[in-house]
Amino acid sequence: MPLSMGERRRSWSCPLGRRGERRSGCFPRRGDAAHDRLDGVMRRDENCGASRELAISAIIPAFNEEGRIGRVVSEAKRRVDEVLVINDHSSDGTALEAERAGARVLSNQCEKGYVGSIRTGFHHASGDILVTLDADGEHDPADISRLIRPIVSGKADVVLGRRPSIPRPSERAINWVARRRVPHIHDTGTGYRALRGDVMSRLRLIGRCTCGTFVLEAVARGARCAEIPVRIRPPATTKRRTVQWGHGCQLLHVVRLALFGAGSPWAPSP
Repeated sequence: MPLSMGERRRSWSCPLGRRGERRSGCFPRRGDAAHDRLDGVMRRDENCGASRELAISAIIPAFNEEGRIGRVVSEAKRRVDEVLVINDHSSDGTALEAERAGARVLSNQCEKGYVGSIRTGFHHASGDILVTLDADGEHDPADISRLIRPIVSGKADVVLGRRPSIPRPSERAINWVARRRVPHIHDTGTGYRALRGDVMSRLRLIGRCTCGTFVLEAVARGARCAEIPVRIRPPATTKRRTVQWGHGCQLLHVVRLALFGAGSPWAPSP
């Protein structure tokens, strides 16, 4: 039987809430549904105040992902409180497949790209922790509990899912530049990430994608960033890979952020 919204909510300790207020709580007992879905996380934050239940939203940008998106939604739905699929003006059955799998689908009236879709998802998500993952099935939703654990324990505000390898040469170049500013992050271009809602409200999302820029902007705005290794699965159906020519412009954004930071007048605009 599917868990109700109340059962899927988590009580946990966190120094800051979504809009900057102090929030904290306690973890469920071992054996509770919420505890099991957190994969055994029991740590509490020392800054203890009023108890409050916090929820998790999964945000999945999707463009022509028919045959893949349904599996991702079904698996994510068992681990979060809501699944938002941002249908980026797909020409196939992506939206219908996602709805049938249980997602809330928001459809762009024109193609906005990855960053535009992520912005839409951030704006409409109701969760206190937001998780972004790809629609093609390469990101395993079973890693969500591990991804949010450093946030739950109060050790990080943003957690990136480190891939076993970075596939494209252009991504590796961006990653090399970004790591001059954030050497403790080894994969600055991953699309699998978790962040607190109050961090989301401070980000402008600079560039044509989030490679390099997401973590650089988050750090520049005071977020504590961490990473954990995640699995990469083969997609449910084959997907044609294209050359990311836009990474040339993205590299320029990353260089400017790495040199000047997000608050500088020399920083790139969204």
